[in-house]
Amino acid sequence: HLYLEPVQDIVETASKELKIESKLNKIEAIWAGLALEYVNFKDKEIKIVRVPDEVVEFLEAHTVELQTIVGMGKFVDYFRTIVNKWQADLGQVEVVLLNWQKVTKQWSSLEAIFLQSEDIRRELPKVTKMFEDVDAKFKEMSKETSSITNVVDACCREGFEEILKTFFVPKLETCQKSLNEYLDMKKKIFPRFYF
Repeated sequence: HLYLEPVQDIVETASKELKIESKLNKIEAIWAGLALEYVNFKDKEIKIVRVPDEVVEFLEAHTVELQTIVGMGKFVDYFRTIVNKWQADLGQVEVVLLNWQKVTKQWSSLEAIFLQSEDIRRELPKVTKMFEDVDAKFKEMSKETSSITNVVDACCREGFEEILKTFFVPKLETCQKSLNEYLDMKKKIFPRFYF
């Protein structure tokens, strides 16, 4: 009975560490197999991202699971680096997917307007030029990313989050705002056509 307490501590630590290791291995195995889908946009040769529901479900579940692991105190110390990396990766996946879907949705709604409407092209030449730049970069980005199916690999590429947040989001918002202002001006000039 002399070593009962130290042995119980060692057994408890080993048991908790085994649980943590098992959870981390499961998370790693699942994310190694999770893939994004790329679908054709209209009848064009460009593929846009589609996030399967299972990706969102696992993102939410594993974010919570990692928080639970972090709360296990001293038992997580041995795995702290791996846990922190997974928390950072899944945090980045979440932010990138939100921005990527926002950019894709906004680009797809403005694409026909700025590239095919002669009236808009004539009335908003600077904004049309800005959208053409965004369109070219978006198509280039889509071509590059469509070959990267793994969610973590696609979302955690160096610089990807930054280009979404600092280039695409603000420029598309500027295009949308200018279009809305132009349409509001038209509504004031021809109020009976808008009801």
